[in-house]
Amino acid sequence: MSLEELNLSETTLNGSLPDWLGNMKNLKHLDISYNLLFGSLRASLGGLLLLEYFDISGNHLNGTMEEGIFKQLKGLVGLYLGGNSLILSEVHFANLSSLKHLDVYNNTLIFNESYYDWVSPFQLESLYMSFCKILPKPQFPKWLGTQ
Repeated sequence: MSLEELNLSETTLNGSLPDWLGNMKNLKHLDISYNLLFGSLRASLGGLLLLEYFDISGNHLNGTMEEGIFKQLKGLVGLYLGGNSLILSEVHFANLSSLKHLDVYNNTLIFNESYYDWVSPFQLESLYMSFCKILPKPQFPKWLGTQ
């Protein structure tokens, strides 16, 4: 497959994410935002090694993501997960050294004590965390001070 950009935003797609998305190895830009998708993010998305922009905001995704789902996506610049019901933590972003734009609004963020002194590998230009439920206790994560 040679497709590099796929934009299916606001097309009323519904159901869970198809496994075949993970087979589109040349994708650099994937936008499936503002649809009616539900379930969890598929681990197969972690195989999109060339992905630079991923927007799945404004759907009905939920649950805890696998820790290593984005581990291999070192070229990811924009990650937009907002407007879902996902459970996220620092471990999901630990290897994203190219990340510049992170949108996680309206999700649950768990800032693990083991990551309290964590220094992020990225330097963000934009960060959206509004309407998030922050656990275990609402406090500023230390890594924000390095941005």
